[in-house]
Order: sequence, then structure tokens, then C-alpha cells
Amino acid sequence: MRKIVKVKWIDSSSTFGWTDQKRCSDEVLAIESIGFLVHEDKKTLTLASCMGTSAWRSPVTIPKFAIKSKTYIK
Repeated sequence: MRKIVKVKWIDSSSTFGWTDQKRCSDEVLAIESIGFLVHEDKKTLTLASCMGTSAWRSPVTIPKFAIKSKTYIK
């Protein structure tokens, strides 16, 4: 059985079209993700929302420098 992990991390953001200067500099996103631990090494951690017999659903790879905390759920 794969480990289930809760990760708190900081993500980047972007906007579409013309944007005023304040909006360009204030957007830092604090994210919390929970998922199956697919892979982890020195630089990255990959989580997936669902696990099939031979595939993963919606995996996300997070750079370790962006991770603020990691908690194992199971």
C-alpha cells in the first residue's frame, strides 16, 4: 500500500491579459495537497489523487524547496 501524504507548499501564480502592478506582485499561493506518494527524491515529491492497477490520476510534482511541511497520513 502506498503512503498517503499531506503537503503544505508554496506555488506560483499567473494571470491572463492585462493586469495592474499590485496584482502582479502580491500573488503567492499557499497550497495544501493530500495524495498517494508516487515518488520522492532529493529534489522533488510527486503525489497523485488516485491510484489504479497500473496508472496514476492527476500526478503533481512539487519541488522540495517549495515544501513547507509534510505529514504522513498513513
